[in-house]
Amino acid sequence: MKNSTHKLAFVSGLLLWASYSQAQTPAVYQTVSIIGSATAAGWGADTPMRLASPGDVHNWIIGLPLFGGPGNSEVKFRADNSWQVNWGAASFPTGTGTANGPNIPIPVPAGASSLYNVQFNDITGAYRFTIIPLASKAGSGPALAPTLYPNPARHTATLTGALPGTVAQVFDALGRPVFSATADATGTAALALPAGLPAGVYVVRAGNTRLRLAVE
Repeated sequence: MKNSTHKLAFVSGLLLWASYSQAQTPAVYQTVSIIGSATAAGWGADTPMRLASPGDVHNWIIGLPLFGGPGNSEVKFRADNSWQVNWGAASFPTGTGTANGPNIPIPVPAGASSLYNVQFNDITGAYRFTIIPLASKAGSGPALAPTLYPNPARHTATLTGALPGTVAQVFDALGRPVFSATADATGTAALALPAGLPAGVYVVRAGNTRLRLAVE
């Protein structure tokens, strides 16, 4: 009888340890995105974020314009394009999103837009919105400073702050054109890196701007 009791206690202990271990293992999501009235897609579609680095599956980043509207300009983070897992909070530009929390307010005036770099951690819920400031160029008046994000990049880099319709041309170290992309109406161009593109430093020309892009 004692042996049976000890065995039962041992098995119960293993089950409790397994349950505890599973509870302590953070979920890994296929995608994390931003959705809300402040994004170009509104509440009807997700704007996917990217992993900050290939080996880190919990820190997400994106550079994107956020818009002010006639009503509240708000966003939330959510996983796998579903409301089953979502995060929100009432603070801006930094805060800690909680499960099913309130919409995050974006203080952009109605009819205006601002470019932001956004960071989010799906374990802690911590987020940060960093505005990309305006730059002044001689003879051209105020203009958005073009920015590449993420940099270094592995699959895709996003150029923000360009004039709409600007062609972003990517050159290798020998000055040879590799590929190009055109900025949309928000001044954003998605630079999808071709499969098999060698790692190294490339030059991105967008109008009169030259930026270095590191490819991993």
